[in-house]
Amino acid sequence: MRAAAFCFLGLSTFCYFQGTSLDVARAAEPNPSISLPERTGVPGNDAISDYLDLDRTLQAIADGLASEDLSTQEQARLRGVRGDILLGLGDCTNAQTDFDAAVILNPESADAYGLRAVAGIACGNPYEGALSDAQTAIRLDPDSMYGHYAHGLVLLSQGLADSALAAFDEAVRLDPESMHGYWGRAQCYESIG
Repeated sequence: MRAAAFCFLGLSTFCYFQGTSLDVARAAEPNPSISLPERTGVPGNDAISDYLDLDRTLQAIADGLASEDLSTQEQARLRGVRGDILLGLGDCTNAQTDFDAAVILNPESADAYGLRAVAGIACGNPYEGALSDAQTAIRLDPDSMYGHYAHGLVLLSQGLADSALAAFDEAVRLDPESMHGYWGRAQCYESIG
């Protein structure tokens, strides 16, 4: 599951940012000096390159983070976005560094904790930290689809498919249009048999 999950996690979490506070385009809105590509539609899981010029996006985020005009919350958003892109590209070390920074910059962000949990699982880091992050995400925002999704991933990675299924069911209930919970359910059903 780990290899398949890694590919799915990196690409799907990027897609998840569309419509959340950590969206690339919206993260740049408060500071007009940061120019990012326009959103042109919802990409498929395997079509990130059709959505953005990733090199240009990563450079724009780096330029934005170098700006002294960004609030702490804006810095956290950009760190989360960059971390998600890096995770999708397979750069676990730098993705984890950005997610850690996002949590430090905005410790009240359920998304930051949820993403750090996902990165922990995708990158093979200790499950205890990922479980704690997923639980913190849910505590901060009980209606966070992403927190429940991350919790399900942690449980599934520990071989607890029945418990993970309940977390994925909650993710689907909270956001029935997101592919995350459905994918998690499918992984659970495959594991359970």
